[in-house]
Amino acid sequence: SFLFSLGLLSIVIVQAALRKIDLLSVKSLLRESTNQQSSYLPFRLNPSGIMPLIFSSGLLNVLIVGINKIAILQGLVNFSNIIYTGGYFLLTLFFSYYYSTIAIKPRDLADNLKKMNFTIPGVQPGLATMRYLQETLSRLALLGGLFLAIIVTVPSLLSFINPGIKGFGITSLIILVGVAVD
Repeated sequence: SFLFSLGLLSIVIVQAALRKIDLLSVKSLLRESTNQQSSYLPFRLNPSGIMPLIFSSGLLNVLIVGINKIAILQGLVNFSNIIYTGGYFLLTLFFSYYYSTIAIKPRDLADNLKKMNFTIPGVQPGLATMRYLQETLSRLALLGGLFLAIIVTVPSLLSFINPGIKGFGITSLIILVGVAVD
């Protein structure tokens, strides 16, 4: 119960977490009123969402079915569980980074900011902005991927330690919290 509550709380915090990158526009600099509304780019801590878990589990299920078909390895259930847990962790990290680079393109974002006369304070428009956004997204993808990888492998690790503990549907819990937060 405590672990479930801790997991639920951490999922809510990560799903709601944003990295706000401040933006400046020419219009806001020319405005003389003190009641200025700030503009920012909101990036989620987990920019790829649930997709890395879907890709990882699909690929691993095919791999585990293949391993279970090999006659020599049929009796080694723990072997396939260890491969699944370790593979789930690594593939979740990989797909989290990969999907976030596909979903959000820093080059297009930097070009659009330049066209709309927006700039990030302290960062030159154009190539420097693209690099800054790419570094920021890489860090967010790594943190979000580590969170996803840890949160989905903890139930499997706990079941290795104590076989009486059965895993619960973390993926469905992440989807549920994501919908509730949005």
